[in-house]
Parts: sequence; structure tokens; C-alpha cells
Amino acid sequence: MKLFRKRNTQEPFVVGICGRSCSGKGALTEALASVNREVLLLQADLYFHNSTSCTYRGYQCWEHTDSIAFDRLVDNLHSLKNGGGTVIRVETPWMPRKDIEISHGDIRTKRLIIVDGFLTFAVEELIKLFDYKIFIQASDFNVLYRRQMRDGVEQINYIHDVVIPVSKEYEQIQKDNADVVIDGDKPKDEVINTAGRYLCGKLSQCNINFKIGLPPKQLTWKVCPGDLLMDHQWHPINYEDMKDWVKERKDRMDAGGELKGNTFRYRRNPNLGMYEVRLSHKYTICRYTREPT
Repeated sequence: MKLFRKRNTQEPFVVGICGRSCSGKGALTEALASVNREVLLLQADLYFHNSTSCTYRGYQCWEHTDSIAFDRLVDNLHSLKNGGGTVIRVETPWMPRKDIEISHGDIRTKRLIIVDGFLTFAVEELIKLFDYKIFIQASDFNVLYRRQMRDGVEQINYIHDVVIPVSKEYEQIQKDNADVVIDGDKPKDEVINTAGRYLCGKLSQCNINFKIGLPPKQLTWKVCPGDLLMDHQWHPINYEDMKDWVKERKDRMDAGGELKGNTFRYRRNPNLGMYEVRLSHKYTICRYTREPT
């Protein structure tokens, strides 16, 4: 039986969601973040070093724990779990290099912190910070197929020769460190609902006065200036809260066009008739402001 320590009622609950590359953990965490404003999503992809000296079979290898600054993730998570603000320093080469500030006011509105990463259950310091740990298991075939679909066929040799064997090295220890293992080869909606129901059950035992919502039963929350966006789903937004350059192109949106800024995308939903915004896939977390970005 798992023993629960006495916790501060304002202290956010921390869940780790881990799995091999393209196991489905990202789809799960984004789905939960998109419909639960009280969720703060941290992705381990934000913490890659700007370069790696790791090699495997003659390839430069980004699949080992040494390629990720887990010490920075541990420090950020300690601060957030204690209710304080923090700054995430992003050096990941394939992401925009920037500092992401999460204030005390931001974390005060969050009841659940979800950490999404493919090696997080191999790091002892992180494991100690998680209240619950979910591992998404996926077959070699699906890792190969999904990552090829994401990165392109030109990456197939790296995926086959590096991603699959290196991730297998870490798989068993991470499964052993997990509280529950979920089959990521199942359809996406089934994975989301299975993990969501598991979290709902665990949270209901902890007397924290928070119930997580599950898509598609729940609509995404509305974006307001100052909000942190952490997913790539379309969110409703009031017209007056959009940036001026977007408002100047209202006719294009009303005609069915999508406006593409550096950080955000905009459209008018043809079915609902409302304006919507989402985060560009270059970013994993960004604060929405009226100023141009």
C-alpha cells in the first residue's frame, strides 16, 4: 500500500508521464493540458543541452540521459512544487532559444504539474518529486512508424539504428519505476481515457478539491492575455484580445484563412463561428500577450 505524506493543500500535485520516443505521451499530456486550465505542462524537450558529445554506432546521439540537463529540470520543479516562480532556460537546438518565466502567480493557479519526458523515470532525483508515475509502452514497430511519420523518411536509419536500441536500454528500468504501465499501441483516445481515469481515481483519494477533465467531453479553455499556452490545440479567444496585426487581417480569417505568426496561429472556426488561437509547433510553452511576437 502506498503511504501518503501530509501535504500543503496549496502544493501542486506532480505527475510524471514517460515513455519511449513517439509512444503517445505527448498526445496524452497535450490533451490533458488543453482542457484543464489548472494544469502546468513541462516537457523534458525544453531541457536538452545545446550540443551533445554522445555517440552511438557512429551517429551523434540525443537519446541518452547525458544529452538532457535534468539538473535544471529538478531545480525548476523543486521551485514550482514549493509554490515559487522559476525560469526555464531553453537551449534545445531545434527550439527557439529563450527564457520562459513562470511566476508565483502562474503556479498559484495550477493544481497539477505534468512532466512529460522520454527518460525521466531513469533519473532518481526526478522520481522522488513525482506523486504518480505513468509509463506509456509502445512497440518497436510503432516507435519506428510514428517517428518516421513525424521526422520524415530521411531519418529512418537514425531511428532504426539509434532511437530504438537506445530507448530499449532504458525501457525496463523506467517501467519498474512507474506506478502504472499503459499500452501506447492502443488508439489515442483509449490511451488518453485510460490514463485520465487513472489520474482521476488517484486525485480523488488525495483530498485536493480538484477533478481533472477529460477530452473530448470538455472543450478547450479560452485564452486570455497573460495565459501560458502549453499545447498545440485550437483554443477560443475573444476578438479584442488578439494582436493588432491579426485584427487587421480579420477578412482573411472570416474567409476561412489561417494566419501564421512566429509564435501563434489564428483562425475563425467555421463550425463554431468563434476565433481561435494555438501555439506554433516550434514552441512548447509560451505566454500569450497582445504585443507582437
